[in-house]
Amino acid sequence: MFKETKAMKNILKLTLTSVVALVLTACFDDTPEQGTPEYAEYMEKQAIETTLKTTPEWFLDIPVSDKEIYGVGTGISPNMQIAIDKAVLESKISLADQTNGKVSSRLKQFSKEVGSDEDKTIISTIEKVSLNAITAADLAGYFRDQIVVQEEKGQYRVFVLLKLPFQRVNKLALEAVKKEAILSTTLAESDAFQQLEAELDKLENN
Repeated sequence: MFKETKAMKNILKLTLTSVVALVLTACFDDTPEQGTPEYAEYMEKQAIETTLKTTPEWFLDIPVSDKEIYGVGTGISPNMQIAIDKAVLESKISLADQTNGKVSSRLKQFSKEVGSDEDKTIISTIEKVSLNAITAADLAGYFRDQIVVQEEKGQYRVFVLLKLPFQRVNKLALEAVKKEAILSTTLAESDAFQQLEAELDKLENN
């Protein structure tokens, strides 16, 4: 009889503990009622928080290197390959923009060395060449460094990190100079241009 009473007391304690836990959970649950505008806003915030937690660190904090430039992209689609293609294209656009910026810096360095950095014709040509040095569609020589595929609301969410060696960027800068007569007759005379050209020739011949 004593054992049965003790067992009953233990069961009662467990039951009371469960009830108290349920009551406390209900009291502290700040989830808005379903079907209300507040609930829709709450769910949107939850989705954003989940996305941020699962987003690769390198996507939010793009790597920096003195050997390559990096570009990130993301894409979403019910089809995995299409999601990958979207992410790669976005990343290539980022790489192309950065490449054009690097080419512009190189050309300005060449022009400054030969004393043409204030020549309006040279400056205008550099700006024109830099804007069209490379496009995402023509971008070549890049490598896929990272790729992450996740599920998001029944679709594929893809994150991609591409990298492009500075060797490729420097080659584009030299090609840009050679394509424009006014640049090839001035900037190609700079020591920086000739040294860079020699370095690239050496790398390509090894």
